[in-house]
Order: sequence, then C-alpha cells, then structure tokens
Amino acid sequence: LYVGVDPTAKSIHIVNLIPLTILKRFQNAGHRPVIVVGGGTGMIGDPSGKASERKLLPKDVFDENVSRITKQMTRLFGKDGFEIVNNYDWLSKLDLISFLRDYGKLFSINVM
Repeated sequence: LYVGVDPTAKSIHIVNLIPLTILKRFQNAGHRPVIVVGGGTGMIGDPSGKASERKLLPKDVFDENVSRITKQMTRLFGKDGFEIVNNYDWLSKLDLISFLRDYGKLFSINVM
C-alpha cells in the first residue's frame, strides 16, 4: 500500500491528511506502507487542465522539500514499519531516447 506526496511545498498539505491517515491505520494493522515522495514527478509541469501551469522550482528547492517531508513522515510513521522512497532516484536515470524506444512505440504521436 502506498501514498504519493508532492514535494512542491516545504510541508505536506491538508489534502494528504486522509490518505496518510488510512496509511497509518494499515501500518497499525501490521502492514508495511510505502510513501513515494515525487521528487522526480514534482519537477514536471502539472497537466491537469488548471488555469496556470505549476511553478517549476529549482532542484535544490525540491531536495530541501523532500528532506523536510521525509522528516515529517518519520514523525508520523516512526522509524520502523514503513518505507519512504523518492521517485527521483529512478526517474533521473531514464533518458528520453531509451524511454521512447521502450514506451513511445506503444502510442501514436497524437496520443503523446
């Protein structure tokens, strides 16, 4: 079971309250939850159809926000019994050509 957290702010948002509460309940029931901090996906603009695009922050700001959110998650979930990962760790290793060779071939250019 996992919950994703967006590191575009220095702290988690009230929007995260319900999913994190549910995650904590699963942890209390013996499960090992995973918190995915979007250090990679947060660096990408938000395509959700809003009136304005997400403000793109420098990487050092994201790194600081990830660090702060990691500390908050440790306070909420303790030191053991959960895992916190940053999707930047694996997304930063992808290069565009390899990605398009593997996945771009599955979609028409109009869909992309």
